[in-house]
Amino acid sequence: MKKQPNFEDIPVVDCYKYLGILINRRLTFAEHFEAISKKASKLCNCLAKIPQNQLSTKNQIILWKQLIFSTISYGILSINYTSPSIASK
Repeated sequence: MKKQPNFEDIPVVDCYKYLGILINRRLTFAEHFEAISKKASKLCNCLAKIPQNQLSTKNQIILWKQLIFSTISYGILSINYTSPSIASK
């Protein structure tokens, strides 16, 4: 006797998160860029609260690269597949 696979309906959603990248129905990545912008802004605000004399310039650069640059650069290739009006935001 053969087992039949359980076919289930795939729900339709407006936006789906896959490997940390938000993908919408139209593949514009608008939600992804908005989420990255908010996250990077929060991280910048956190770094701005650290007194300048507490970290050397080298350590400030390391923190920036590890926290903010990595957030911005992850999924950066998706910008090639979005409209210029969304990417310019």
